[in-house]
Amino acid sequence: MELVLREPVDREQVSRALIDVIADAAWAERRRVAPVELLRARDEAISLLPKVQQGDHAGARRALELVNRANIAKERTGS
Repeated sequence: MELVLREPVDREQVSRALIDVIADAAWAERRRVAPVELLRARDEAISLLPKVQQGDHAGARRALELVNRANIAKERTGS
């Protein structure tokens, strides 16, 4: 079942969450402890950021899924 956002998405909040994913991946990579999932999430976050800022609803939905997945990967590694 596909997630459907019924409320307007706060572009600023989603953008900040994507930037956090990008920053977390950068720090983990710098410390040489970045899991592959986090690096993939970083790459996708970079591509989703302009879409979210332009108000793309599908992009915002994908960004929320990505942030959740990146947070889970981060918790697993303790990064």
